[in-house]
Amino acid sequence: MNGKQRVTPSVAFLGISGSYSFFAFQKYFGSASTPSPKISIEDVFQAVASGECERGVVPLENSTAGSVLETYDHLLRFQLQLVGEVYLKIHHHLLVKKDKTINKSFRLSRIAKCFSHPQAFTQCSVFLKKHPKIAQEALSDTARGAQFVSESNDPTFSAIAGTLAAKIYRLQILTPRIENTKENFTRFGIIGRKTGKRGNKISLLFSLSHVPGSLVKTLLPFAKAHINLTKIESRPVFNHAWEYVFYLDFDLGEKSIEIKSLLTKLKKHVRFLKILGQYQKGKTYET
Repeated sequence: MNGKQRVTPSVAFLGISGSYSFFAFQKYFGSASTPSPKISIEDVFQAVASGECERGVVPLENSTAGSVLETYDHLLRFQLQLVGEVYLKIHHHLLVKKDKTINKSFRLSRIAKCFSHPQAFTQCSVFLKKHPKIAQEALSDTARGAQFVSESNDPTFSAIAGTLAAKIYRLQILTPRIENTKENFTRFGIIGRKTGKRGNKISLLFSLSHVPGSLVKTLLPFAKAHINLTKIESRPVFNHAWEYVFYLDFDLGEKSIEIKSLLTKLKKHVRFLKILGQYQKGKTYET
């Protein structure tokens, strides 16, 4: 033995232990990396860009609440790449401090405040509308709400978070699976300073000139190559009124496509083009 200790790469993620980003980190990296919790999505990007962390885990979009716009803005701003992805089937639960001596329905009627991430409130809006007396207080992630309730002595406090958070912070699941739809998925991106050269999925962004038919002409090469577009969305450019960038994901499947040739065709019709990454389509896990 040479006496050197093996250093595991550090991975930044949004929130604290028990957050859905932490769960995504665990599923993608396992025990091969060291988690590094961050308060905001921007902090995750900063940690990777500065070299503090090798990789980062950021939420990209939810199947019901839509894209996490802050993440996409940072993908434009930072010189980082998407190097992977992971999908989670999200189950939200109403969590409270453990007390099995009180009837559940009575306990629910006493809940006065709920702590969670704004996305969780959006994804559980139907349940919350049925209980209008429950005030909502937004925090930076779902697990932080669970931690707050765990450390509080107020029996009227609750949190919306997942099973992992309930386990870590020793909370009781008062009402399980309160999400609006049972098909509630969140896609997480893995960011890094260097992209891979292989993978069956590519993400990119581009901007267009204000010319009639420019978007159609840009997308035509994909149609001719029979490429499946899995996402296309426009976002306004910060500090540039009425300027937009388009975010696009496409699935290569089993096709053997000359990527350079495709990109050359795209460049003829766009003002700006940035390849966000080529990576393997992610696996899906249930929380």
